[in-house]
Amino acid sequence: NVVRHFRSLRILQIAPRPASFWTMMVNEGELLERFGIEIHPITLVDITRAAQRQEKKNSSEMLEAVDFIRSRIDITEVTDDDVRRVAALKVAMKQFAVETGSSAIAIQC
Repeated sequence: NVVRHFRSLRILQIAPRPASFWTMMVNEGELLERFGIEIHPITLVDITRAAQRQEKKNSSEMLEAVDFIRSRIDITEVTDDDVRRVAALKVAMKQFAVETGSSAIAIQC
């Protein structure tokens, strides 16, 4: 089951690898050729804009993400705006993954 899913993996790559992470290089051509793994890149600007749009909404996905964060994480040291911002990033990332058919996400640290 793992191998079957591995061979059809599509990874949403949010922003390129930071310059100081030379040991984390990946050969996209080899991943596709040898394993059938596709990389779908987007920029930090793309994800930032999508998250900002989500933050302004009160969609069910946003409300669920906020509730999830509040129920599982100690948020006493952060503001409600910070919680909404993190929830908006989660929703935006998931939407990009769904749109691109990605089953995994990698984001620049």
